[in-house]
Amino acid sequence: DPRHKGVDRSYNFDAVYEGETTQEIFDREIGPAPIEGLFKARDFCMFAHGATGSGKTYGMQGFSESRDGDELGIIPLCVGNILDHQATKGVGEYVVKLSVFEIYCEKVRDLLVDGTQPGEKYPYDDLPVQKDLWGVEIIPQLHTIEIESMEQFMRIYLSRIALRKTGRTNLNV
Repeated sequence: DPRHKGVDRSYNFDAVYEGETTQEIFDREIGPAPIEGLFKARDFCMFAHGATGSGKTYGMQGFSESRDGDELGIIPLCVGNILDHQATKGVGEYVVKLSVFEIYCEKVRDLLVDGTQPGEKYPYDDLPVQKDLWGVEIIPQLHTIEIESMEQFMRIYLSRIALRKTGRTNLNV
């Protein structure tokens, strides 16, 4: 970066992973606590950040061909744990809903719709982010689908993430 020429930089890492499967990382780093917290009205958010080509998509999604194995990413593992927890713990009447969106060039794009729906105020590829009465960031017109099984989730999820905008940069060459 020419603006910081000659400035020494150092970075700290929480962890570096070599050779572990996403399932092993999930079990060690995340575990069941955040999933159980969801059923107690707690929020859970995971954010992947890093340079182009550093493995963010692979870590979060896994291989797109994988439907049940070592190659599932963090997102499918979390959804599977949520559905398992709901089924095995008898946690009452909960509904699991899925929304799929991307933030690309500072615009929020709903990946569950293919175009602006009749009667909707904003186009699907430029949804506003607003704050609710409690100050929580929300996307009011984001579509959701009720999920009842892992198979249903994977079918919808894989078809919708395929719509993400991707592009090559000089770092991908």
